[in-house]
Amino acid sequence: MIIEYNGFQIKPHKELPMSYIVVTSGQGGKIPDILTSHYTTPAYAKAEIDKYLTTKEVKGVKAASKEPRQKEESNAEAGNTGRA
Repeated sequence: MIIEYNGFQIKPHKELPMSYIVVTSGQGGKIPDILTSHYTTPAYAKAEIDKYLTTKEVKGVKAASKEPRQKEESNAEAGNTGRA
């Protein structure tokens, strides 16, 4: 029984059928270190996938906020006199 969940597959381990592993959906792709464990139920694997994806999204937001800001122009620099 293979379960598709948020871009990952949760499936029974070949040598330990009472435990589950997480693999990437599709071909290739590196499995994040946090998801390389063995899980006793698919629910635990889903919880770890959710935790991984939320931390990944938070890191993406922080990375975007570190972009350099553009300098703001004053009215004088922009050539605006404030007169209509």
